[in-house]
Amino acid sequence: MPRQIGYISPDIPRIAFPPSAGERYRALAPDTLDLAARAELAIRGLTNVADPDAGYEIWWFGVLNHKPPSMTHDFHDLNIQYKFQEALPLLRSITGSGYNLEVDQGWAEALLRMQGEDGLIYMPIEGRPWARLHADWLGERGLSKSTQLASTVANGGWMGVLGLYYLLSGDPVWKRSAQRLIDRMAQLVTRRDDYGFYAVSAVDPGATVPADLGLVDPSAQSEVGFLEGWIVNGLCQAYVATGYEPALDLAGPLSVYLKDHSGYFDREGNFLGAPHTHLHTRPLSGLLEYALITGNREMIDFCRNSYELMKRWAGSTTLGFFPGTPGPDAHPDFTTIQRSCRNTVEGCTIADVVALAIKLSQAGLGDYWDDAERYLRNQFAEMQIIRTDWADRTPPAERTEKLPDPACESTDRAVERNVGNCMSLASPNDFLGHGVYPNDRPRFDELFLMHCCTGNYARAIWYAWDHILTFADGVLKVNMLLNRASPWADVASYLPYEGQVDVQVKQACRLAVHIPEWTKPEETAVTVNGQVRMPGWSGRYAQVGEVKPGDAVTLQWPIGERIVREKLWATDYTLILKGNTVVLIDPPGRYYPFYQRDHYREDRVRWVRRERFVASRSDLHWHY
Repeated sequence: MPRQIGYISPDIPRIAFPPSAGERYRALAPDTLDLAARAELAIRGLTNVADPDAGYEIWWFGVLNHKPPSMTHDFHDLNIQYKFQEALPLLRSITGSGYNLEVDQGWAEALLRMQGEDGLIYMPIEGRPWARLHADWLGERGLSKSTQLASTVANGGWMGVLGLYYLLSGDPVWKRSAQRLIDRMAQLVTRRDDYGFYAVSAVDPGATVPADLGLVDPSAQSEVGFLEGWIVNGLCQAYVATGYEPALDLAGPLSVYLKDHSGYFDREGNFLGAPHTHLHTRPLSGLLEYALITGNREMIDFCRNSYELMKRWAGSTTLGFFPGTPGPDAHPDFTTIQRSCRNTVEGCTIADVVALAIKLSQAGLGDYWDDAERYLRNQFAEMQIIRTDWADRTPPAERTEKLPDPACESTDRAVERNVGNCMSLASPNDFLGHGVYPNDRPRFDELFLMHCCTGNYARAIWYAWDHILTFADGVLKVNMLLNRASPWADVASYLPYEGQVDVQVKQACRLAVHIPEWTKPEETAVTVNGQVRMPGWSGRYAQVGEVKPGDAVTLQWPIGERIVREKLWATDYTLILKGNTVVLIDPPGRYYPFYQRDHYREDRVRWVRRERFVASRSDLHWHY
């Protein structure tokens, strides 16, 4: 029975989204990492955890080793659902999938119903018994009685969603909604000289913010203090989509605060403040977005340097394992859980670092394409739930909490419905069994999914897929050696079976291909239609030159295995890599083991028949 939810604006205009139009065809492809196939899985995961009886609100939290496994509604559903709403239409543009298409419409309609007259997006309280669940701090801040509540950070995210909806549909209702939201968010900022910040994490309708509120203590991992990074990113997305200048005017002082006054970074870009890596990497991405749009060289250099510093203390740049707690050593004042996060990576964080490597590379601020591809092939690829066989092998978690209403929880196929979603915490070799005690013993009552990670992860699938290829001014660049269909050419990557990539040209262009980090230019063999061609070179790009429709281009390199040994937390790991793909890790995982990749150690590629989709619209480039 659908719930009667007390939306602030129940009457909304009629809206509709055009379907994903494009060309479909089936083709043989190497059975290697395929982000379009991962996008298809992600669409299933995103939409299957939407609750049709609650306006398609997501079940944001899951404990998959409860017996039976469960999903829970709580305060954070709508606090992070904007990530799902941003990711879903982007993933559909990759795949053309119509799976659970009613969810897109339900989410869009609910978003308009949640927008108040003042422009803010409000979470309704009535009809949602979970609305304040796991958010005790609301009472401490006098926010326990209102029937509507606006989360500051979520409103930053909703700006981007409104901009994307406008870009996709052309419907002016979304542009107007974005402008109203931006204008109201500008009224809530606390300003000091050349910077501004948000001192409150949530507001009631009609709220005002006292001008004398002080800076937030960055040492506390609170709901405020890192908001600006999310909000700056949403403002930049809305600006690019709509051209609304006040969005950029507001992003400027927030960016100055984030870089110079928040206490989250030192002057060089080292991470300070709250012991949570994602609360730095996501704001860093927002700061870089603003710096690139405005050409702020000081901020650009700061962001690049911060990324470089982060790589130095990462658990493993070979795997793309960036621990949940930042810094080279676990601080003595950290709690047990914070210290344990040195041995786990969040889905949020691996998505962030993939996007940062791509964004820096695409902007010409360094060649980090190999970083991005290494992260994607290894920790990123392993973090997506693609099977269910592990669930019955895990020790059961104790149910220690009684929820206030049965409607807050669902045990309906909880594991199956989360296939395609992202793991929240994983060790280097296993989703399960990471230690959260000092002696590194597994703690199975905390095997949970937090879908903030799923939302970031799904958006990163799009962002990475979009940048495998870039086409501009008649030049097609292959930046990452992954499978990809496009209007300009289709790429088939044999890696890591064989050191070969094929490019089937569809449109006349000048072709350039980024060669992998584990080879040398002189080891690169290029043929066009079977004829040897000597490429020119620009950095790590082999300049293949002019190609025409129907041309078959092949690039080949020698590829072999190598052994890398790394110490992560208290464990010594031995990694076997083929190219930059991990094909084996020792010790192996026990419950949901990663890197089950013996087939990649073969020297002949396996093939699979896949459906390819090439969207009619090739100008959609949305920023993470």
